[in-house]
Amino acid sequence: MMYTSVMEVASLQFRTSPYTLVVKVVALTMPLYGVSLLVSLANANDTGGNIYAFLLSKFGMLSLSFFAEAVLLSVLFWQWLSRTYEIRDVEIVRRKGIFLRTIKSHSLRGVQSVTVRQGVFGALFSFGNIILENPLLKREVVLRHVPDPEYYASVLREAIKNIDTPKAVVTPRK
Repeated sequence: MMYTSVMEVASLQFRTSPYTLVVKVVALTMPLYGVSLLVSLANANDTGGNIYAFLLSKFGMLSLSFFAEAVLLSVLFWQWLSRTYEIRDVEIVRRKGIFLRTIKSHSLRGVQSVTVRQGVFGALFSFGNIILENPLLKREVVLRHVPDPEYYASVLREAIKNIDTPKAVVTPRK
């Protein structure tokens, strides 16, 4: 093995907190159940007291509701699964999308502060936002719903501190 002094392309990749997925699922499925219940109750009067017609309409509405929920859960899960952050030596890369892929890269050069913001649920379930302030960009870069934001903020602070330090890596001899 031969040792050379080159920039190491170390990276740390992570997804947004799964708790945000749970919150979205609950927030979007509850109205779906409410609408399903209201439609079922409205159909109960239309059956004219026929118990079979009432059960058939209730079963049809429930199956439609479960189908809509399955589609909604699939979309939310794939959205969550396809959004990742990657902290590299000199940049942060944000990826999202499966079919329509978006990749944004933000340089860590010039970042002057790394701030963690957590709400009540974020502090309770250990997730939050990391805000990077770069006066050259004249705006903040916000990493949303990061699991264990204190840890990733410390990784970012360390990467910013060592941004111009070359690292020795092992490369195979030819």
